[in-house]
Amino acid sequence: MQLLIMIDALKRASAKRITAVLPYYGYGRQTTKSHYQSPITAKLVADLITKSGPDRILTLDLHAGQVQGFFSFPVDALKSDPVILSYLRDKFPGGEAGKNDDLVIVSPDASGIKRASRLAARLEAKMALIDERGDGELHVVGDVAKNAVIVKDMIDTGASVVQAAETLKAAGCSNILIACTHALLSGDCVSRLNESIISEVIVTDSTAQIQNRELLKSCPKLTVLSVAGLIGEAIRRIHNDESVTALFRYE
Repeated sequence: MQLLIMIDALKRASAKRITAVLPYYGYGRQTTKSHYQSPITAKLVADLITKSGPDRILTLDLHAGQVQGFFSFPVDALKSDPVILSYLRDKFPGGEAGKNDDLVIVSPDASGIKRASRLAARLEAKMALIDERGDGELHVVGDVAKNAVIVKDMIDTGASVVQAAETLKAAGCSNILIACTHALLSGDCVSRLNESIISEVIVTDSTAQIQNRELLKSCPKLTVLSVAGLIGEAIRRIHNDESVTALFRYE
């Protein structure tokens, strides 16, 4: 509501162009009808924002890419990969020719395969997938290594990543990290992470609650990376009518 009111105020003040910067697109997980009488909340929020009248949306790591199609104007959906890659490269520099034979990038489900593949290719690391089969058990598909990084777009309750970490531990990984963009950390997530075998949880500052100092103190495993530089560069390019596409090309 604050966003909609600000956009309306700017329109009534004759702003030439309005860009709504939403590092985390709320309600973005509900993109289809999961039940016969359920809402499609991501579309509803898109309609509300569209009605308020911005000219463009700038966001980060949408949960589902089809959300961009819910708007009738440009949506620049940046990816936090460059920020996370930079941190992982420093932490796992690799051996000869930069190869990381002792590192595996893991997708906790089928929907995250593309992101895990991108990161694994650029880190010259192995890649694996956590697969849930008909028996309800989780299985690791692919290679394993001493160090494992589970990549996701967000952490909400933390239950799925803790379960994935336990599966990797049983498969032979000894140092397990999580890397995600949006830290929602709802419910008992912090205590669940603290009690888990996960050694480090890498997140960005895309959400407001990550600024809570008490929360950060309560979870020493959290490492917060800033996406300010990435978003700031995108804002500069939009303001100067330059291409934003270059921000999607990174090494």
